[in-house]
Amino acid sequence: MLRLALTTLGIALAACGSAGAMPVTEPSAGVCFGAAARDPRHDPCRHPKPTRAVYPVPRDAQIAPAAPCLPIGQADLVTDCAFGRLDATATGTVALVGDSHAAAWRAALEVVAQAQGWRGLSITRDGCALSLALRNTAEPARSECLTWSREVVAWFKRHPEIATVFVSSLATNKRVLVPPGGDRFAAEARGYHRVWKALPRTVKHIVVLRDVPRVHDTTLACVRRAMRRHGWPGPACSVSRRHGLVADAAAAAARAWPTRRVQLVKMTPFFCGRHRCLPVVGGALVYKDGHHLTTVFSMTLGPFVLRRVRALAAAW
Repeated sequence: MLRLALTTLGIALAACGSAGAMPVTEPSAGVCFGAAARDPRHDPCRHPKPTRAVYPVPRDAQIAPAAPCLPIGQADLVTDCAFGRLDATATGTVALVGDSHAAAWRAALEVVAQAQGWRGLSITRDGCALSLALRNTAEPARSECLTWSREVVAWFKRHPEIATVFVSSLATNKRVLVPPGGDRFAAEARGYHRVWKALPRTVKHIVVLRDVPRVHDTTLACVRRAMRRHGWPGPACSVSRRHGLVADAAAAAARAWPTRRVQLVKMTPFFCGRHRCLPVVGGALVYKDGHHLTTVFSMTLGPFVLRRVRALAAAW
């Protein structure tokens, strides 16, 4: 499993590297690179040595492409692309749906899909969670997000071969419209609940990937300063858990679901300790801005998402 992740990681690293003022230090194939450094089950990583190396460097991370995805087509507002097993060896098809935060998980799910023999279909739209709550954005984005979600539901009705759907989106309590005095968080959770109920029964498993912690908008600048001063960027630029872990309405809706159709995957321990959340883990830069994962760190999460998915699938 680790070898698969590192092989796939090498593809992403080749795409991420570029010349710059600060040197790009490629990671070794060590077992504690990236998320593996926080794996509680792996003895060599229980007490990893801190590292000053950061890969990719912030400037490279900001311009690095997303995980590869083969364009398929577009129907109205719904655009899909394929990842994972793209040949006749695929044993099934899964989907990844949501906004740009969902798209950032695709690198991790590439590892999962390859290990499971799945073909993956990615259906994402920037700024649009898969939800039937009305977004608190200006028109036409407000109406387009709602239309997109309804079209995605219709898309799944035309694709009964997809039994498992992964969903994720930016965690915030400011993205839905409510009457004066209304509870935004509850309204957002209801929006997720409603769209999951609307998905056809052919979708048997909805796996909610809890949104990642966030850092400050100035965190990447802090990492750059720490690198220039030969300091320790991870601990020096960490943020409090209180700041990093914004309540996620999708996760709350998943916990409240009365059936086993919807299940939650939380990867928070790979980002945060008891008190602080880190922008650099095991030498890998976690964020490309204040809240989007780098492709590199997302891919290092792949084996651990796979571990969780296999545990869930054992009961399916």
